[in-house]
This record gives sequence, structure tokens and C-alpha cells, in this order.
Amino acid sequence: MNSFLRIAAASGRFGAMVREWCFSSGCAVCGGMLPDRDDAFYGICGDCRNRLTPVREQRCAGCGRRLVSETALCMDCRSWTGHSLGPLFSFFPYAGDYRTLMGAYKYGKNRNVGNFLALTILQKLPLFVDPSEIPECWVPVPPRPGKLKKTGWDQVAFLCRCLERLRRFEPGGAGLRDFYIYPRLKRLPSRSQKELNREDRLGNLKGRIRCTGPVPRRVLLLDDVVTTGATLEAAASVLKEGGASEVMGLTLFYD
Repeated sequence: MNSFLRIAAASGRFGAMVREWCFSSGCAVCGGMLPDRDDAFYGICGDCRNRLTPVREQRCAGCGRRLVSETALCMDCRSWTGHSLGPLFSFFPYAGDYRTLMGAYKYGKNRNVGNFLALTILQKLPLFVDPSEIPECWVPVPPRPGKLKKTGWDQVAFLCRCLERLRRFEPGGAGLRDFYIYPRLKRLPSRSQKELNREDRLGNLKGRIRCTGPVPRRVLLLDDVVTTGATLEAAASVLKEGGASEVMGLTLFYD
């Protein structure tokens, strides 16, 4: 079995290297060359991978925004009642090179970057929260149907596939393993959230996210970017209505 995993991991890197040789795209952050298999597989050069590490700072557990003088929750989140979302963890600020990284993945459809983002989750999430407290069931936040039709792909669903692949085929290198991806949410058509404030975002999603099957007791809700936390809160509320008693949140970026 270990031999099979090593072969699978090696073949994925070899394929990425061949694609980079034939259709060179360069590092997603600095644009430099990707000279070896690891660089090609992650879509990012070794120097940039070493620089782009999760930022540890005090952030709101409800919306992910940076805290200045408050603790645990920002003033806006304190004014909310009946929170459904538990602790929320985010790795990178949506700015500078981190924004370039996300843009290459989300809008440039550089899918190899998904391997780097997945590896970051597997290796770094245990630094933010005790592994024993991380739910085994991970539920991706579904995209708005109109957005999926416009962009042609679901970057969160693809990230989940990267997570599953690395967990199986990277023995000793991936870190966190005791989880499974459980898509159990469906999002109905609604307005785009971008131009709305937090209150309007929550109202916009009311009744627009639904469970599609049974929900485990403990859930980790996974998304790419958190801005106000409204989408995560709406999804967490639906999961709790479906039977979850605890919903933890995880995003790659916070805006």
C-alpha cells in the first residue's frame, strides 16, 4: 500500500512537471520559473511557498476580521444574537502577494495552486486548533448558481478534491488526515453578496441555502474567503437546523 501511495504521489508531480514544460505558466505569485516537480505540482516556486505562511494575529471568531482592542468577537459580532457558527479560522489576509495567490487560483483557474492551498490546510490548521477538536466532517460552502454558470468551475469543490488526494497520496507529508468531505449544502439563486452589507447579506441568503441530506453532529464548514461572515453564518444556521450541534468555520483568506 505504501508503494502504491508513493507511485501515485510521484505520478501527480511528474504530470504537473510535463504540463509546465509544455505549457509554462510560471509561479502564480512571482512569475518565476518552476524548475522541479514540487514547484510545478504546487504552481508556486519554493521561495514563494516559504514566504506565504499563515499569519497569526487576533481575529474575530465570528467574521474573521482583525481585532484591535476586542477579544474573541468584534463589536458587530457581539451585537448579533443566536450565533450558529462556532470558532472561525482563517490563514491569509486578502492583500498583497496573498491576494495575487488567490487571484491566480480563483480567477486565473491555476488549479495546481489548489495543491498548495490544500497542503497549507492539512499542515497548518493543527497550529490554530488542537487536532482533537477538529470535526471529522468537512462541508464545503456551495457557490451561487449564477456565479458557477459564469465562471465554469467551483474552486471550493476543487480544493476539496485536492484535500482528499493529498490526504491519501502524501504519506508523512500532509499532516491532518482524520476527516472526510461531505457536500451537504445546496445554494439557490440569490443576489450577489459583494455589494451588500452584513445585515443585507444575511437577509439575501435567508431560505437560499438548504441541506441535501443528514448532517453529522460536529461539522467544519469550508470556504475560500470570508468578508463579513454572513455566508458562513447562514450556512452554519442551516446545518444546525439539520441536526449539527457544533459548526466550526475555516477559510483560506480573510478580507
